Amino acid sequence: MIIRGPLIFVFLFMAGFSQASGEEYRVVRSFPIAAEPACMPALTRAPNGDLLVAFSTEWEPFPEGGTLKLVVSQDQGITWSRPRVLWKHDDPRVTIQVSNGMQTLSNGEILLPVTLGLILRRKNASPEDKNPLHGYDMKLPGYRREVRLLRSQDNGKTWTISDPKLENPWWRFGRLFETADGRLIMPGEGWYIESKDFGRTWGRKVPRAHSVCSGRRGSDRRKPGLQKEGSKFILHAVCQR
Repeated sequence: MIIRGPLIFVFLFMAGFSQASGEEYRVVRSFPIAAEPACMPALTRAPNGDLLVAFSTEWEPFPEGGTLKLVVSQDQGITWSRPRVLWKHDDPRVTIQVSNGMQTLSNGEILLPVTLGLILRRKNASPEDKNPLHGYDMKLPGYRREVRLLRSQDNGKTWTISDPKLENPWWRFGRLFETADGRLIMPGEGWYIESKDFGRTWGRKVPRAHSVCSGRRGSDRRKPGLQKEGSKFILHAVCQR
């Protein structure tokens, strides 16, 4: 989900059943919680009951200067704090992107994976062209797309930032989640990695891509997804045209 403009918090309730997923949700109320541009919002409930929403001020690892921010509600979403900066990189060209959720772990910690992106502008980019895909080039020297983990042990009041030293450039898709036996799974594009110590160390990539596309054409796009079967999960690629 990409939001450009005030961040909207949406209340949902189960209204019935559908053939696709067995559940159907309907919006019953929505209202702004942050009156500024907000992209890829990630929501979790802290161990003390507070609702936390993290977001970036840019929609991708570009344009440059994207900042990571947080808003908090202590009354079940009725009122919200003003956005506060969790992380603004020292290099003004770097953007911090939220795109893979925020997870409250079984040990009481909150883990927020983000992408540190540095994509340089082409020297011949037109200042009148507002499309960032035209102005930025991932092939230029200095390109970075890396994972950083923000961790809180006090319900989101303070945070540490760590580099898990994962393979770069890093393309992550899908939400971080914790299994019933305490493993953390971070999905990627046709693979996943696993942590058994609440995200402090990670194993190697495990390929688990199963394409549900048929007759794939050049214009198709594959979007990874997770399908649960009992206590197991299947990572698959869904074809989009």
